[in-house]
Amino acid sequence: MKGLLHTTILLSFLLNCQPQKDEVLLGKFYMVNKSGFVEFTITKDSLFNKHLFPDFRPKRNKKRSYFINKQVRLDDRVLLLEKKEKDSDLYTTVMTLSYTDKDNYIKQVVNSIDTIANLETIIRLNENDERPLVGFHWYSKEEIVSLEKKRPIENMTLNEFKSFQKALFKKIKIALPEFLKSSFNGVYGMNSSFNFQMVLQTLLREGFNPIQNSKTIDALFKKYLENPEIKELMEDLKKQK
Repeated sequence: MKGLLHTTILLSFLLNCQPQKDEVLLGKFYMVNKSGFVEFTITKDSLFNKHLFPDFRPKRNKKRSYFINKQVRLDDRVLLLEKKEKDSDLYTTVMTLSYTDKDNYIKQVVNSIDTIANLETIIRLNENDERPLVGFHWYSKEEIVSLEKKRPIENMTLNEFKSFQKALFKKIKIALPEFLKSSFNGVYGMNSSFNFQMVLQTLLREGFNPIQNSKTIDALFKKYLENPEIKELMEDLKKQK
């Protein structure tokens, strides 16, 4: 397991390190946004998030918190659940997370199953869910330091930008339909955030530093989008089904 799982996930693994359904996901994680980070803290009974500057100083916005009554680990996801009412057997999904041992990130799933149901029903619905899980990446602070050492996007060549655009188009083609059907679609600022996250994830896939902000991403696209070869590539990509 890579840095994220080494340093921030407190899991009770058995000796063979196979995930068990009674494991609990705890810790602090960071999502890159357009002007810094969002810090997520998972405790045994709560989920908190707050916005940070690029140097991890907190911004003056209100910290948001959610109750967690139960965590459920399935083969491909972790469900953070809250009881609908104190004495009820009905739950609602606060958040769905996904990661594997080979990942250096946790994925906040945006196309999670939103329902109010008893525990058995929620588990069954998620176990039968075969859709691709799309979402936003969370990292440990240690992993962010490591990612910042990857190739700077300022050094991306024209051919590398072509490869990046092809990969971004392919990623969005898969992820966008799921996002548009999710509860995130239409929430203020979320559509723009989705596009930004797809760009960052594609940068990482292509071997570049994904710790960026709106200014650095805008500068990258401004550098190449008026290039005749890129214009031709974009037209070709648009024609693909």
